[in-house]
Amino acid sequence: MPEDNIALGDGVISVGSVDIALTRGGGQFVVERGYKQISADGDYGIVKGRTRIISSQAKLTVNILELLPANITKFYPGLDRNTTDPNVDVITGTLEILDGDYNTVTWTGRTLAGKAIVITLENAINLENLDWSMVDKEEIIPVLTYSAAYDPAARTTEPWNISFYDNVDSVIPVATLLAPSAGAQTSIILEFNERLAAATLAITDRFNLLSALKNDAFDTAAVIAITTLANSVQWFNKTSSNPYCIITIASTTFVAGETVRANMKASAVVDVAGNEILAATNSDAIVIA
Repeated sequence: MPEDNIALGDGVISVGSVDIALTRGGGQFVVERGYKQISADGDYGIVKGRTRIISSQAKLTVNILELLPANITKFYPGLDRNTTDPNVDVITGTLEILDGDYNTVTWTGRTLAGKAIVITLENAINLENLDWSMVDKEEIIPVLTYSAAYDPAARTTEPWNISFYDNVDSVIPVATLLAPSAGAQTSIILEFNERLAAATLAITDRFNLLSALKNDAFDTAAVIAITTLANSVQWFNKTSSNPYCIITIASTTFVAGETVRANMKASAVVDVAGNEILAATNSDAIVIA
């Protein structure tokens, strides 16, 4: 059907699994390729079989409207954000590009029929200058151009892809708690059944992901504390259809045969199509010996 193939220009851009807030003027995706023609005497133009690709650079450009301090170091490399004073965020240059300055950058859009389209740039970095035009009665709109960087161990593998999803996604995300082993454990693992939105993958605090966690699902007193703990959620396989996370918990003794239960926080888990996990969803696993 025609509406299956009409791609809409609006979408969500995320950097390092964090959605960029408001934008203005949209964005642009381009793969700049360099070609070399191998010419010979007598040629009148391009000759089949004698064209080489000598360079290929994927770029995603976006114009941002909101300068959120927490995101600045994802927008530009070689910066440091100091929050020692709780009343002020201080951004300074470091003159050094670190591994953390390279991020997975995605644009998630859809067709007229609602089928998802996802553009992904791997190891992307913005090498534009920190250049903010300050014009009377106008807003500052920095332009970020993310370039995908090649993996030095796979220099002939282009670091970008476009995923066209075949079906309109109405599937609700499902969390599966993997069975913990008996004995003292300091973490649990949750797997999901589909690609998740950047906002969900940006959750790094267990309190923002779980509403409850029990050592024994049938014992109201067997509660495992899930109070705020920074960096207590770590995500893996983030760009796949089966992402999972490891959640740090206080040392807890699990007993073989008992049922551990995790409850998802309402609206915390969202897939790329915007489908939310059902409120108060339980995920149970029986402890293995």
